Amino acid sequence: MGCGNDYLREEREAELQYWLTGDYDSFCDQKREIYLAAAKAGDCAFGGSAPGHRPGRYRNELKYAGDLELAFLIEKEEKKFRSVRKQLPAPEYAKWLHELIRLRNGYARTAGFENYLDYRYALWGIGADVLAKVASRQRKAEKTDGCELKRWLGEVSADHRLAVENQRILLREVDECWNLNLSGIQIHDENLPAFYIGACVPMHIPDDVHVLINKRPGLSGFSVFLHEIGHGFYYSNIAVPGSNGRREPFNLIMEETVALLFENQVFTDGFSTEFLHAGRGMWLPKAEFQLNYLLCCAEFEERIYGRPTTDFGEEWKAAWAFAGETEEAAGDGWTKPHFFVSNPGYFAAYFIAGFLAKEIYRYADREGRDLFDFIRNEICSPGTELEYEVLLEKVLKS
Repeated sequence: MGCGNDYLREEREAELQYWLTGDYDSFCDQKREIYLAAAKAGDCAFGGSAPGHRPGRYRNELKYAGDLELAFLIEKEEKKFRSVRKQLPAPEYAKWLHELIRLRNGYARTAGFENYLDYRYALWGIGADVLAKVASRQRKAEKTDGCELKRWLGEVSADHRLAVENQRILLREVDECWNLNLSGIQIHDENLPAFYIGACVPMHIPDDVHVLINKRPGLSGFSVFLHEIGHGFYYSNIAVPGSNGRREPFNLIMEETVALLFENQVFTDGFSTEFLHAGRGMWLPKAEFQLNYLLCCAEFEERIYGRPTTDFGEEWKAAWAFAGETEEAAGDGWTKPHFFVSNPGYFAAYFIAGFLAKEIYRYADREGRDLFDFIRNEICSPGTELEYEVLLEKVLKS
């Protein structure tokens, strides 16, 4: 086992095999070996990212900053929880989640952080000040009529081109129309484990990128396919090496921004007219609906990791109220998102990226820019050298 980017490649090889086979135990065993070796190697591991906040950039050294034996125990508990969570009534679900939060916050303290959410935000380069600023803006946005959005989705999803068996053909047409040049992305869409919808693994940036997709019918299903293609597009168009001479570690917020731009593009008037022969799209209502939900989830996690709680239901209602939604609509929705179990903190990343994607779309329209040319040259190409906070200010000021 080597040093530097060797650890990243070994981890990604293990991850790719996990997505291809579903063998989680083997993945955990391999990751344990890699992480222990990386921790022993010190700063040379995973590129030796510099300390301090770099907006959106992974601080890979934080993966090994705490008690790794506790981290591996947490992974085992997560696996147990994931295997039963859909069958659990809310009170039992709460017990499992309480224990997971307790273990995670304990790990965060061994890594020098007050709680696990602070740790994850530091790992991914998420600034609490930017999160608060974006949340303040989104809370003032117009609310979406979810019923109208669902009706429209039902109408356009009946198009035969969105059937599972036709989606690869539709993707080729989209590739040609938008001049994406997706030929370098390896797509896996057969005989995959059924427990996930999509994933993207960059084995080597920019020339060995894998998209894995369990296709689902309808526009929502195709939008997830496009989301993962967006990840692949980001990785395969990073052209500028970072200050360490490599294209790693990449920028999480910008990566998810590109993925969400691709996902939301299928809801635009242009896509509806060009590919579905429908009269209109609903990209803005869809984007606002998604952003409000992501804000609810991010606020909920802020609450449950930042202070002890005995009532997740009340915290969930408070999170909905924070986002400007009615408490009555909340229900027991806190038991539904699997990221609360498997990937805490990621809702905040999604939320910032989704807000940025919305504003980039508006910016490109105002400035008469070709959207995909802008994405390729001004977001993907700079790689780690582009700070999402700078781009956010640019698109908001124009």
